[in-house]
Amino acid sequence: MDAARHLVLIARDRQAFGGTATSGQTGIYVVDARDPRRLRLLGFHTVPAGHTTQCLQSCRFLWSVGSSRGVWVTDLADPADPRTAPTPVDQGRADGVTAVVHDVDVDEAGVAWTAGVGGVRGYWTSGTHLDPTTGSTRAATPDDPVPYAGGAYVSPNNPRDTFAHDSWRPLRAIGGFPAGGLLFVADEDFAGACQDNGQLLALSLAGSYEGESWASTPARPFRLDVVGSWGPAGSPGQQASETCSAHWFQPMAGVGDGTILVEAFYAQGTRFIDVADPRHPVQVGYFAPLGATAAAPAFHDGLVYAAEYSGGVDVLRFTPPR
Repeated sequence: MDAARHLVLIARDRQAFGGTATSGQTGIYVVDARDPRRLRLLGFHTVPAGHTTQCLQSCRFLWSVGSSRGVWVTDLADPADPRTAPTPVDQGRADGVTAVVHDVDVDEAGVAWTAGVGGVRGYWTSGTHLDPTTGSTRAATPDDPVPYAGGAYVSPNNPRDTFAHDSWRPLRAIGGFPAGGLLFVADEDFAGACQDNGQLLALSLAGSYEGESWASTPARPFRLDVVGSWGPAGSPGQQASETCSAHWFQPMAGVGDGTILVEAFYAQGTRFIDVADPRHPVQVGYFAPLGATAAAPAFHDGLVYAAEYSGGVDVLRFTPPR
């Protein structure tokens, strides 16, 4: 959403309208929403990736992801005539191999975090910063970002398969970790048993600020430390389904001590997790309708809008326990 220019930006996936991995057309729809009663399509801009797209610098630029070639950067200065750079960024993210990025999350400091195969990596996209991969100080731009921190990790329940679905870096000290020193990640993974599915992970960014992820190779791999994790197996409200993977999540700013996350876990519904102790996250509430499949929660103005794959959006009011 571009609130200043009243634009809605919609990513189009390869599978839209019956497309396939080889035949589908990806890109971005740019919609003029100045009059919500008369939405107007400004155009469809083709981009080599279109699973998700994220605004940078108040939507002056977009980062679009979903392909195995990296992150595609689009200049949206003119909404009617977007321009995508010919070369994607975030290369070599999986021990030197360029791999799929699934999502981009921009934290309150302006660092853009790319999540996907090969973990999560953060980049400066504006300002002047030290580039740890070269040792020189230079200007950061969306199409030439400066590496900041992050890297791959080893999933505690499935070391052979890790896929970072989305992430969040809080800029406050939590549980003895310094401000900005933690990264929470939804590790998406589907296994035969619920306890082996992907979980919510708490990662320490310590030791990743000198370009370690960008120098990582199969022979000399770099991995972030997993300091804590949580999954729905064995928790109150567990449903009779083995589809338990972590999925989209969001912090609930202003609720309780500000350390509660709301997260979708597919057939295990929408879960409320307190991460005040990142080493031992705990569930403090759940909403798991029988037979439903949770897709994504959105927290706004004290309410949670829980979207279900099976259809509909449940509107929830959550009061944290004492």
